[in-house]
Amino acid sequence: MNMKYLKYTFIIVLLSIISCEEQPVIIPEMTVPVTDKVVLLEELTGVRCPNCPKGVATVEAIQAQFPGKVISYGIHGNQLTKPHDDSKYDFRYPDAIELEETLKPFFGKPAAAINRKLFDGEPFISSIAVDLWASFVEEELQKEQEVNIIIDVAYDESERSVDINVGVSTITNIPGDLNLHVSVTESHLIDPQDDINVTIPDFEHNHVLKEILTQLSGDNLGTDLNANDNVTRAYTYTIPDENNGEWIPDNMEVIVFVTSSDADGIVLQAGSAHIN
Repeated sequence: MNMKYLKYTFIIVLLSIISCEEQPVIIPEMTVPVTDKVVLLEELTGVRCPNCPKGVATVEAIQAQFPGKVISYGIHGNQLTKPHDDSKYDFRYPDAIELEETLKPFFGKPAAAINRKLFDGEPFISSIAVDLWASFVEEELQKEQEVNIIIDVAYDESERSVDINVGVSTITNIPGDLNLHVSVTESHLIDPQDDINVTIPDFEHNHVLKEILTQLSGDNLGTDLNANDNVTRAYTYTIPDENNGEWIPDNMEVIVFVTSSDADGIVLQAGSAHIN
């Protein structure tokens, strides 16, 4: 077996046996670039994952460190996601399961794909190195912005329908295919969550991925686009009826990001908008 994989397997075992006392998340001071670049953080999580509250706290600390620069959502696929007996919700939506499979392999949860980039020293795109997530975000924010995203959302309360218009403009020449990804998330869902040695009965689950409106690989915006090219796309989404505190439009967001095939699917820019 590759020694690098052995090293990461050892880290997982070590994390499971060290002190069970939850430690506060401390993000070191970092420089926030003066740019409109926004990074996407896709968190692989689960209600049966005892270390995932630390992952959630880390993402929140990163977003506080880089205000308005980091967009995230939680992916509840098949691993460590089975609801508890007293759970109100099952976050294992088909799109989340499919996306988790796409972001494999990873050594466990919590894990995060940051702009879907493979960073130096990491074996996989989805990193379990929670304490390094902030530095990975900072590294991505140091890059030149290549794309602008504008999102317009109109909600029809009577029909529970959402019209989503997305405008993408290129700042530089972008070779290869440019692809658009549009998803819907929901926050403020109170339900049980495993923590170290305990289950938190009223954990607040935020930015839970609910549905992907584009193809999983994204919808093509064009090939070999030049600087100052502009492309628009429109989508319509109908929110299911409210049920037991779920599917509340006020708690839902549209997440948009753009990837480049020439850059191995790395995210170039992200954006978000509240539905209501």
